[in-house]
Amino acid sequence: MIQNPRSAPSSVDHDFPRPLRPAWWAAAAAVVVLAVVMGVFAAFGPQLSVRSSGTHLGTTTVNGFNRLHGKPAPPFSVSSLRDPQADISLSSFRGRPLVLNFWASWCLPCRKEMPAIEAVAREMGTSVSFIGIDTNDTKSSALSFSAQTGVTYPLGFDPSAKVASSYGIFGLPTTFFVSRDGRLLGRQVGAMTAVQLKTLIAQVFNTH
Repeated sequence: MIQNPRSAPSSVDHDFPRPLRPAWWAAAAAVVVLAVVMGVFAAFGPQLSVRSSGTHLGTTTVNGFNRLHGKPAPPFSVSSLRDPQADISLSSFRGRPLVLNFWASWCLPCRKEMPAIEAVAREMGTSVSFIGIDTNDTKSSALSFSAQTGVTYPLGFDPSAKVASSYGIFGLPTTFFVSRDGRLLGRQVGAMTAVQLKTLIAQVFNTH
């Protein structure tokens, strides 16, 4: 006699393992991926400090130099930080190698780096030009900061980060090495010591 399936013992339904819910596995995988991404970013990525005005720039502790292959440096002309009646332009520095540093008063690594740049500028200023572009900042804070560091090389004021954006900057400090004829030869992301800066100048510009 064929047994009616509806009359079979209900325990038969539990003889087979129940499949795991896909949603549980998806949630677990998402947590693992997020943890890995956050760990990598914390270890290697820029430490962002978002500003409220202009382009969102941050500070960075990523120390890395990259050779660039002679693309023309984006031209700019900005007001002098110290003298609003004067302008600082890229074209006025043609004829000598140029170290172009982007900084801001709210950037802690910049506070450590700028005295080192000043020391190198005092030593090599007859053969290499130096410019500091204060970006995404307020003039009062920038002037106070520059006075504290004792910087004497030219400082430009880029409050809306227009120049910084044209150079593709995502974090401060960032320094570019520009050839005599206005071409980009290298980019340093992160703060440098005086020794590191002198080494890069010698390598990039073939100076001794």
